[in-house]
Amino acid sequence: MAWTTEQKRQLGIWLVSIALLTATFSYVGFKVYDNITYKVFQDINGYLELGIENGTKYCSHCEREFYLRLYKYVPFNQTDKSASVIIPNKLYRDMIKIELFDGMNNEKLDIPFIIQYKSGYRWYKYPPSVADLTLTTQRKQFRIIADVPENTAVSGLVGIKVIVNGVEITFSEDPIWFFNGNPINIQLIQDCKTTSERVNRVYNVPEIRYINQTQCSDEPANLSCKIVNYLNQTSSYSVVYIDIINTTICETTGFNISGRIIDFAEIEWKCTRDNSQICCEAPHQSNKDGVCSSGEGYCLFDITTLRKECTVSKTKQIRDLNAKE
Repeated sequence: MAWTTEQKRQLGIWLVSIALLTATFSYVGFKVYDNITYKVFQDINGYLELGIENGTKYCSHCEREFYLRLYKYVPFNQTDKSASVIIPNKLYRDMIKIELFDGMNNEKLDIPFIIQYKSGYRWYKYPPSVADLTLTTQRKQFRIIADVPENTAVSGLVGIKVIVNGVEITFSEDPIWFFNGNPINIQLIQDCKTTSERVNRVYNVPEIRYINQTQCSDEPANLSCKIVNYLNQTSSYSVVYIDIINTTICETTGFNISGRIIDFAEIEWKCTRDNSQICCEAPHQSNKDGVCSSGEGYCLFDITTLRKECTVSKTKQIRDLNAKE
């Protein structure tokens, strides 16, 4: 059956507005197209498939492709199915969102990037001003392009979140970019302690004892004797397994920012990172809640320059906090 454009639009609106409204995407494996390996996800209803180029890329001008396609035909009425749908521009332009985050601390990054979609052999900026999206079982290609500005406060590892119609595609690992331009390298200095706990786990193991006897039907000749099951006795015995559970707890004691150290714990300060700033609260003059608030004694470090602005009232009990080489 040949579907009209209007019918395909109705299916596209249904797919985005209803089928994907409460859908979740699950990882299903890897696929290779045009020598590119994609990590592949499908929505819970099985209609839409997303693949994103896999692996770590070392780059300063970074690109990564992803695609959308129909995984299976979309039902129309009660008996018919369509191999393609049209998602109107008003839905299409808000359908795909991308977020970049720091791969070390999961904080959202404000790094400039663009999304493009491929039509024919050319790439165009997403979202389109008027174009609709026609989805079939063939791939519709997109790509993300990002450049890290010099001296951007980022650890170097940049993760990618793809959000389709408000549903976030969750990656346990990869894809990530490693910016090798001039990012600021921020590492946590931590004091970690591991404790061990011994746990005994008792399991009851069932045991069945089969009791057999010989039965003969032609006594006393006893030429037809056979062994039959006479009685089953069920019991159980206990087995004890010993598990050693190790728990590691780490406390952040400082920051290493491109080789310069802010070692705050040893002098009883409390520091937390807030995007491009590090908030350090002084002992005796703050509540150490991670927020540099008016009325408290604190120092704010700019990550790009490590210049600081302080409100601390100097006393003999409070040691000065500086970034050391």
